[in-house]
Amino acid sequence: MLRGLHRPSSEVTLIDEIRNAYLDWLQTQGAGSQSRRPVGKLASDPALKARRAPGNTCLSGLANGDRGTIKTPINDSKGCGGVMRVAPVGLVAGYQTPEEAFHLAAEAAALTHGHPSGYLSAGMMAAIVRLPVEGVQLKVRVNFPGYSEGNSPTQAPRGCF
Repeated sequence: MLRGLHRPSSEVTLIDEIRNAYLDWLQTQGAGSQSRRPVGKLASDPALKARRAPGNTCLSGLANGDRGTIKTPINDSKGCGGVMRVAPVGLVAGYQTPEEAFHLAAEAAALTHGHPSGYLSAGMMAAIVRLPVEGVQLKVRVNFPGYSEGNSPTQAPRGCF
């Protein structure tokens, strides 16, 4: 992603850079086209070749060769793989608003997760990460039945999740 930010580019080019990085990673997991030449330098790092329980949707979404988008999803997955990869989108300073971070992260998640719950949550994650970078103080209060400060149950109350 950072490589894409250092040259004049459109969001589509940034998404292409993100997808190329995902495809590089896919090769480190022993999947995807092994004849494909990695685009970035990180794929040569031996530490990335360790398999750390990658999600099946991420693996299959990249290995099938298609490019998922919000308009043309490649599956109906609403798993967590899209949202867990996009926090860095909100941290890139100097070029984006929280709204832009939302859109870029949603498109990045849609590369592998085609259900709106799979990519909209990713957009929200990046936007929420971006807000403090912009100087916005987040004030969040969560009120679950059976939980209050000083009364922290060891398990989440029933019906909260």
